[in-house]
Amino acid sequence: MIWGITDTSRFISLILRHKPETIGITLDEHGWANVKDLIDGIKKTKAVPPDILYHGTGEKYVSSIDKEGLLPKSRLYVHLSKDEETAVNVGKRHGKPVIYKVDARKCPHYFNRHLHH
Repeated sequence: MIWGITDTSRFISLILRHKPETIGITLDEHGWANVKDLIDGIKKTKAVPPDILYHGTGEKYVSSIDKEGLLPKSRLYVHLSKDEETAVNVGKRHGKPVIYKVDARKCPHYFNRHLHH
């Protein structure tokens, strides 16, 4: 898979901000990474989203989602979770949780995107 500059930038941000263990690196006590380790870790990574992802929302949004689909609205992206438990926790922030199961293979950018949490 060939990554574009935007995908690469987003993936590096994910690693450095949230999940350095994704590529087998650790950050020092100040949050810095060894650049060579970062590059080597990225080269070894073949991140592909799971076939099924989950979207957690509140019951009050179901009618709109059922009518219009999952839309980012004022955000850049729709938040998808890799497991149902996480989606339930996200949905609880919006009232009674409702979970949508998403077939990621049918998403337009499935082969060009990587999971972001």
